[in-house]
Amino acid sequence: MHTPFTYMKSRLRRALAEARLVLALPPGTLEQLDALANQAGMTPEELAAGLLQQAIAARTQELDENVRRWQTLSEREQQVSALACLGRTNPQIAARLHLAPDTVKVYLGNAVRKFGLKGRRQLAFVLRDWDFSAYDETEPPATS
Repeated sequence: MHTPFTYMKSRLRRALAEARLVLALPPGTLEQLDALANQAGMTPEELAAGLLQQAIAARTQELDENVRRWQTLSEREQQVSALACLGRTNPQIAARLHLAPDTVKVYLGNAVRKFGLKGRRQLAFVLRDWDFSAYDETEPPATS
């Protein structure tokens, strides 16, 4: 089953595979790396590799936590959240899913709370690398 996280995992794998490419670093970064490595008694390459490993581990942990949180959402909360992350307004989401706008607000509020966030913008930012296009392309489930 394709999930928004599947897309992110494939992007992360691609990025790691391409990590051997020369990085475009802001001016002064290499000098800072040299100074820090010297202070730590390491080569710049050793320090850079360690920092990169830490950053990848932290990002992977963050992604795993977001997947865990996403899985706690109901199907409707996922639909509403996905459409909100695509930039749809509550009235647009309501029309698309055949819901009342206040119901959309409740579902979105539940999702935001389950992610431990304060609003839809934060949710969209946290899930910015996820591919929600399938939610925009498919027909919503029929209501009974």
